[in-house]
Amino acid sequence: MSCDGIGMIKDRVTALVKVLVYEPRIWRRYVSSVRIDAIEGDIIRSRGNFLLFESMMDREPQLNMLGEYVDTVVYRDGSFRFKERSCVYDNYRIQTTLSLLSEPQIQMCGEPTC
Repeated sequence: MSCDGIGMIKDRVTALVKVLVYEPRIWRRYVSSVRIDAIEGDIIRSRGNFLLFESMMDREPQLNMLGEYVDTVVYRDGSFRFKERSCVYDNYRIQTTLSLLSEPQIQMCGEPTC
């Protein structure tokens, strides 16, 4: 099914999130091999591998996505904040149900110059 415009995209998202019925599922994210690539003053550039598993009560757990986070973290006012987070995934197909997954709770610095 194609999406030929913003209206069709909004309709698809509404169908996925509000209309379609999905059986209950749990997503687990695993982050490993976190490493720092560079420290430049208050800016830290880092990477970490991730796996995303989906499990349902009546099925075996399924690996849905794997890849690497590429982050830029800043230190401001006594705490570390994400300035940028890129998710580089290794698999070429993304499960439709991943659109139901809420955004991870990442505190961004919110300023373009932070």
